[in-house]
Amino acid sequence: MPRKPKLIAGPPAARPWTAAELATLRRKFPVTTNRDLAELLQRGIKSIIWQGAKLGLLKSPEHRSELSRRTALATMTPEHMRVIGSTGGKIGGKARAESLKSADRKKIAKSAIKARWAKRDSNI
Repeated sequence: MPRKPKLIAGPPAARPWTAAELATLRRKFPVTTNRDLAELLQRGIKSIIWQGAKLGLLKSPEHRSELSRRTALATMTPEHMRVIGSTGGKIGGKARAESLKSADRKKIAKSAIKARWAKRDSNI
C-alpha cells in the first residue's frame, strides 16, 4: 500500500510588530538583554535580534562589556581561573602592603606568626 505524502507545514506566520513594540525596542535595546526583551515583548530572541538589526540598533558599550564579562566567566576553565587568581593575588598583595601603614603591617604579621605557631603546636 503506498504511503500518503506528509504535508509539511511551514513556519508560523510572523506577528507584525506594532508601533508600541518598536518604540519599546528602540528605547530598551541598548541596555537590556535580548532574553529580557523577548520576555517583555512576548517574542522570540531571534525575532528581537533580527528586528534590532533591521532598525540599526546597537547595544551600549557598558552593556556589551558586562555581557562579555559574563560570557568570559561562564566559559572559563578551572585552569584559567587558577592563573587569573594567582596573578591577581600577587598584584593585590603588593598593592595592599603598600597601602597599609607600618603599624598595621606589623599587627598582621604578628597574628600570622601566632597562627603558624598554633598549628605547629597542635601537630606535636
